[in-house]
Amino acid sequence: MSSTPPPKPNRPLAAVIIAVLACAVVAVTVYRYTAENVVGRSATVESGDRTPGPVDEATPSPSPSPAAPKRPKARPLTGRALATSSPLYRTNGMSAGNCRVKPFQAGVLASARRYAQGLAVCLERAWAKQFEGAGLDFWAPSFKIIAKPARTSCGPWSKDAQGIYCDESQTIYILLDRDILDDPGDLFLASLVAHEYGHHVQLLTGILSYYDVTFPPTKAGELTLSRRLELQAECLGGVFLGSARDSLAIGDATWQELLETMRASGDEAFKERDHGKGANIAHWLDRGYRSANPSACNTWTAARRNVS
Repeated sequence: MSSTPPPKPNRPLAAVIIAVLACAVVAVTVYRYTAENVVGRSATVESGDRTPGPVDEATPSPSPSPAAPKRPKARPLTGRALATSSPLYRTNGMSAGNCRVKPFQAGVLASARRYAQGLAVCLERAWAKQFEGAGLDFWAPSFKIIAKPARTSCGPWSKDAQGIYCDESQTIYILLDRDILDDPGDLFLASLVAHEYGHHVQLLTGILSYYDVTFPPTKAGELTLSRRLELQAECLGGVFLGSARDSLAIGDATWQELLETMRASGDEAFKERDHGKGANIAHWLDRGYRSANPSACNTWTAARRNVS
């Protein structure tokens, strides 16, 4: 899936959109893998020493106790339940720990690269802990930073995209162009990296697989599904930023500036209604940020007006 930076009111429109680049065949394969891991593994229970002691021959040995009934195995989540009932929604609030990433210098590519890579390390640590709490397997995506549009593992670079997540290779691509480099103080780069990481979370939980195999027969239905996917990734990005607000020194004014940027970057500015209105993009990002908990991000059961 790909993302583009939402333009500020005075930023060129070319800096904004988030499209989905998903490979259905690969996604189904991933679904088969994650479905059997989504409920976690049963633990092996070992008892103490079972060596028998001496037996009084005049006393008959007691009859063996009846075996305890076996607990039925939990069924792996499938279909819509992958998206609507993920164990991730039942975890505690996220703790990003100490994510003291040094802000990057305006116009300096190497500095912005270090900043983005540092955020990726913080995201890996935070989401790994969250998945452990949910009983789910976690592994980090590949993370690549480019200075100009390039071909990715899932095809050519999407027009106007600022970031792309390729599910086939589980790779996040971040484009550090002039729009990003010139404004290090607006939190957009942090939001972008956290959003794309949100798509990786959707893949590992099986949510992305549900999305890939559930396209409705109508164009309107497809767009609604796309908006639910993208708005959830926005919310999951907000969860991380909310959990790291202290170590990243995110102030109220800076956060409100980012929300204003998001409100100006909605589907109102584009032909496709695949990401949501600007107000809803800002709503879900802020919802994740305020809660710092994935439980706030179940867009799959949200009212249609909240994913329009």
